[in-house]
Amino acid sequence: MPEAICEVTPTNTAPNVLMNPVPPFDDLDMRRAVAMALDRREFIDILTERAGDIGTALQPGPEGLWAMPADMRRALPGYDPDQGFPENYSRGSHTYMDYCNPELDKLIVAKSSEKDQEKRKRIVWEIDRRLQADAVRPVLFYIRAGTCHRPEVKGMTIMLNSTFNGWRMEDVWLDR
Repeated sequence: MPEAICEVTPTNTAPNVLMNPVPPFDDLDMRRAVAMALDRREFIDILTERAGDIGTALQPGPEGLWAMPADMRRALPGYDPDQGFPENYSRGSHTYMDYCNPELDKLIVAKSSEKDQEKRKRIVWEIDRRLQADAVRPVLFYIRAGTCHRPEVKGMTIMLNSTFNGWRMEDVWLDR
C-alpha cells in the first residue's frame, strides 16, 4: 500500500548468546572467550542487512535512554570496532545463567533509589560493565523493526525502548 505510514525504530530486544550454567560455560574464562570471539558488526551486516546496532545489556543510543557510551563500551572485552537488569540479572529472578552476584544486586537497588539522573546513569553503566566482564548473556546486536499502518489510523504511537508499540490502542481512532 503506497500510502501506508511506516516507521523503522529500534526495539529493546537483542539476540544474545544463551549460555547456561553447566560446563563449559560455568567457567568465566570460557564465557569471556565466546564473548570476545563474536564479530557483532558481521552479525548485523549479514543477518539484518545493516539494520541493527551494537549494544551491551541495555539498548544503545541515541534511542536507548540508559545506553552505555560508545567509548566505554569499546573498552569491554569483545566490543572494540573489530569485533533490563532486575528481571534478567538479579538474584531471585529467573536468569538464563543462574547468575548470582550480590554486589550487582546492591548496585541494582542503588540504581533504583538514585534520584539524580546522571548518577543513576553511572550506576547503570557500572552494572552493565560488570555484566559484560562476567560474559552474562553476551548481546550480539539490537534489532530495528518496522511498524506500518494505514493513513486513516490516527493516534498511533510508536514506542522507543520497547517491543510493545502502544498496542493497547486507547488513543487510536479511524478517520473515515
